[in-house]
Amino acid sequence: MRQFKIPQHTLTHNLLAIGYGGGLMIWLSTESTHIGLTVLLGLGLALMIVGLGVLHWLGGRNLNLMRGWSVLFGIITGALTPITTFFLMLFKNVQHSHIVPDFSNEVLWEILTRTPAWALAGGLIGAALLLIGFAIPKPAN
Repeated sequence: MRQFKIPQHTLTHNLLAIGYGGGLMIWLSTESTHIGLTVLLGLGLALMIVGLGVLHWLGGRNLNLMRGWSVLFGIITGALTPITTFFLMLFKNVQHSHIVPDFSNEVLWEILTRTPAWALAGGLIGAALLLIGFAIPKPAN
């Protein structure tokens, strides 16, 4: 059986999360309306949420790769990405409160309608990581 040890949740992980939050605060204060950058920031936020959750609840444990945990975490991260992106766009619209919002309602809606596609993509990336884990030869003891 292939085992993967989840590292312990440390202060460094929390400091990295605080640093990412600071970066998001800086981005929120700019006039950037690039959808690609916003989606990347939403993806990073989703990865951070899932990663910190895994470290908190499963830190220090061995996970069996045969059970497909990476696929599950990929699906959760993929489904969470458009939701976090939506809220980042919404917060930016609310914070700036221009007559014409930074991101229109159509863009916000289109981001949310892509949730199933993002969940599928995350699951496929998790499955690819699972297969890569199987391809790595076992160390001889």
